[in-house]
Amino acid sequence: MPSTLSGVLSARIDRLPEPTREVVQTAAVIGRDFGSGILSAVMHGARTQSVPDLYPHLRTLTNEDLINHVVRVDSDYRFKHELTRDAAYQRLLLRRRREIHALVARELEERNSQHLPEFAKLLAYHYILGEQWLEGARYSLAAARQAVRLYAMPEALELFDTALAAVEKLGPGQDAASGPPATAERTEALQLAVDAAVGWVNAATTTRLHEDPTRRPAIIARAEGAVARARTLDDDFRLVSALGALGNVHVLSGFPGVGFGALGEAHDVALRLGNEQLFLQPFWAATERMVDDDPVAAVAQFDSVIALARKVGHKAIEAHALGTKAAALARLGQFARALESGKLALKAAEESGSIIKLADVNTLVGAAYLDMGKVDLGLAHTQRGAQLALSVNGFECAYVALNITGNGELQRRHLPEAGDSLRRSLEYGTGTAFEPSLHNARIGLASTEFLSGDRVAAVETIEQELGKAEAVHDGFGAAKGRLVLAEALLARGEAGRAEPFVTKSVQWFRERTMNPYLARALDLLGRVEGALGNGEASAAATTEAQSLAETLQRAVSELGSQFPQSSEALAAAAGPGGDA
Repeated sequence: MPSTLSGVLSARIDRLPEPTREVVQTAAVIGRDFGSGILSAVMHGARTQSVPDLYPHLRTLTNEDLINHVVRVDSDYRFKHELTRDAAYQRLLLRRRREIHALVARELEERNSQHLPEFAKLLAYHYILGEQWLEGARYSLAAARQAVRLYAMPEALELFDTALAAVEKLGPGQDAASGPPATAERTEALQLAVDAAVGWVNAATTTRLHEDPTRRPAIIARAEGAVARARTLDDDFRLVSALGALGNVHVLSGFPGVGFGALGEAHDVALRLGNEQLFLQPFWAATERMVDDDPVAAVAQFDSVIALARKVGHKAIEAHALGTKAAALARLGQFARALESGKLALKAAEESGSIIKLADVNTLVGAAYLDMGKVDLGLAHTQRGAQLALSVNGFECAYVALNITGNGELQRRHLPEAGDSLRRSLEYGTGTAFEPSLHNARIGLASTEFLSGDRVAAVETIEQELGKAEAVHDGFGAAKGRLVLAEALLARGEAGRAEPFVTKSVQWFRERTMNPYLARALDLLGRVEGALGNGEASAAATTEAQSLAETLQRAVSELGSQFPQSSEALAAAAGPGGDA
């Protein structure tokens, strides 16, 4: 007598008539939900005895309480329990499972030929279990790219890995050492291996896995493997992308000397192809990712990005790079250079003819002005950025603009306006690629609620969202969040709890010479130490904060009339299309 539920279910399946048992086992391969149409097609394509009419068998299975009839778009039956499906699946011999998975994959591919991207993950699953390695690699790669577009990076990394593993299953001859490909299948396998490896490396750097020294060697090795395979293929387009991925890992890991060697070769190859734009996009994207953690290095690298964008005539990237450079310079307290870069960014954005690029640049320039203490001017730009983004349904750009606007309103303690902007930013950011960074807006909103009197819940929210910032390695967001938390704790009389948070932020901003943020952090540290009775430490922090603040204010005063008035800024920000 079976002693487990799994055993009981297996025994019930074994007692079914053989044709009915074949039906339920084939259905189990399709999945817990299955359509009778695809089941019939797969069974007639399998090497099995003829099943002229499935419905008597499906009725038997329904009466046996093993499956239920359902009404869905792509299925009309469902296993009552996943354990039932698993029991039926496990009764199949491994060879038979492989055959049926392959049949299911081909049938799904044929039935959904007009919508293959939507079915890529499911097709990859069946082809891999059917040991159809080339097809499995092909659809795993397509599914991984779809996951990247949805910013589902853990899933993307896993699917890129699956694609690479499938290529390796094709046997000897899929590595670079085997020489030039001799067959069309091997050529495609090597192409898939390069594309999957580059995709994996880019996803790994996006999720900052390279910051873990124990994981970095594997990321570099995978990028180097992609370069070697691209050379074997003699495929310059893939070589550019592989070299770009390899160079970016080194640069983002703090080894620009090594990274620029690979990036330099990528640029040379792109130049040989007569397509420097092929290199521009990944180079720009990698530089953008540097800003939050190393604005000094980012500013230097942006000069190369901007020069290349101008050379190939890509006004949109030129404008965005100039705007981000302005924001980075403002974070460093280099206000004169930030002002100049911001003006050039707005001019290039207007010349690009792109409303969304004008929205992005207004937001970036607005952020720079806010860091310079020009709050009205900064808000004129960020509000315009949000308006322009929403005029073309650019919800991700609107999220960023509204988040910065909300924090700008917080700077001048306009709490209702701050709360409204931050809530709207969360509304537009939810479900987009910016979902992993929503903690920044939530921290700002919680700060607004704290200042409005909701102290207990707000502090709990700030602590939770700070944990999320640290979990996704958002160093800049975490450093700012610690200051918000420390300020709230100090206001509640908990200076002892506040001290480690503000101290860590002081260290983080000091290491990156982000002087406007360092000045604020030191001022807060002085107040915290004073509340703890540490007079000497309080005086030292306060004195340094005042010195930095005076230097920064002097830089702003010296620029004087070079700053546009807010009304002039808003008119300039309108650009093409006026209020559109």
